[in-house]
Amino acid sequence: MSDSDINLALPRNARAQRKPRTISSLTTQQIQHKRDLDRKAQRTLRQRAKSRVQDLEQDLARARSCLSDREKSMMDEVQSLREENRRLRSCLKSIGQFAFGGVSVEENGQAPDSVPIAENEPIADATDGPGNPHDPQLGDDLTSENGPVDSSDGDGNTDPIERNFSWRSQSNIQGRPEGLSDAYHENTMSTGVELPSPVSESLAGQGIGQPRQRDHYLDRITTSQRLQDPIMAPTPTSSIAVNTVLQDPTSTGIASVLPKHHSATCPLDQILLDFISSRRALAAKGFAINVVVGPTQPCLQAVFNPLAAAGVHPTSRVLAEVLSTFRHVALPEKLAFMFVMFRTMRWQISPTDANYEEMPRWLRPTAVQITVAHAAWIDNIPWPRVRDILIQNPEKYPFPLFSELYSQNVTVNWPYDTMDTVSHQGDSVVFNPIFEKHARKLDNWTVSGHFKEYMPEMMTAIYGRD
Repeated sequence: MSDSDINLALPRNARAQRKPRTISSLTTQQIQHKRDLDRKAQRTLRQRAKSRVQDLEQDLARARSCLSDREKSMMDEVQSLREENRRLRSCLKSIGQFAFGGVSVEENGQAPDSVPIAENEPIADATDGPGNPHDPQLGDDLTSENGPVDSSDGDGNTDPIERNFSWRSQSNIQGRPEGLSDAYHENTMSTGVELPSPVSESLAGQGIGQPRQRDHYLDRITTSQRLQDPIMAPTPTSSIAVNTVLQDPTSTGIASVLPKHHSATCPLDQILLDFISSRRALAAKGFAINVVVGPTQPCLQAVFNPLAAAGVHPTSRVLAEVLSTFRHVALPEKLAFMFVMFRTMRWQISPTDANYEEMPRWLRPTAVQITVAHAAWIDNIPWPRVRDILIQNPEKYPFPLFSELYSQNVTVNWPYDTMDTVSHQGDSVVFNPIFEKHARKLDNWTVSGHFKEYMPEMMTAIYGRD
């Protein structure tokens, strides 16, 4: 019978009277056995505590090593950010000096001893230049500096701007192949910018991987006016160079800092640079700035019907001619391109605060655009970081390659009917305000999977947000 059975069998009083078991009541063997158990329990406890301490020390060492690596990487990142910040501050300082230096010269009313003129353009003699009052073709162009500018004369002829462009385009008309449409000749005569002929290859159709053929448009241009790489020539203090930026009195430093362009790399570059230069030339001759740049909203008649372009301002007409070469582009995307190009061109012709504010923030030039010379067509790409990539890697992303891929795979995701993109204001066709608001939101500009497949390195620049 066990002790527990004995305890149960004993009466309650007997169990209460039983003495507790003490060491003095144990035998020598029992005492030794108890001591061995106590020592073993103590050794186990000490070993467990020692193992726990070792585990904690190892965890601490690993944590310190991880934190050390992380601290090193963070220090490297901080150092790179400091260097980038230093570069940006240097760029901003140079931009500020350039901008406010130009503003101070204008405020002081001091004319430079020499002004830049276009490279490869002969210096016009005072007796036979476009400003000669004895020139019968340009006699009507000479108006007083502060006088009003009429859009037409009493005989119903075209306005002075049209006649001025007619004079500029005469040197390019000779030698043009026969058989071109009258609309093409009329556009060239009225704008002064000779566009690629209908039989020439499309601006957007220069295929990927195809050897690029020399466009005969570039062969015909011999006296184009450049915005960059000027040479210096003496000029009267009353005249203004063609490539001098004409600023409105309301312009501030940031609005007057234009992108830095180099010579044309493609027909589209030539069209944009020549047209901007010709518009500035008109403003330099005294024409009102609102007549030079046109209405604040583009006229879209020429986009839908090229034959209706006669009554459209040259700015809208030239852009419509450019967009007509992108025949594969859907109407919403074509009008979105029109919005971007119109806002960019209007500001580059007249860099005022109002025109600068009309551009979406993502369309305004980056520091790279201002400091690095680049092709003019890059300014019309919607994503700022993509523009920087194109400027920094011109050999990797030439115009024929990028333009073909971009125009065929970009979308603005217009969710409504195609014709809801425009509205009518009297006889004019303009942007529907809802569509313009839609196009101003950069999140609505996306690219297809085909673009992602060819240029995956640009996805972060397109969809990433600074």
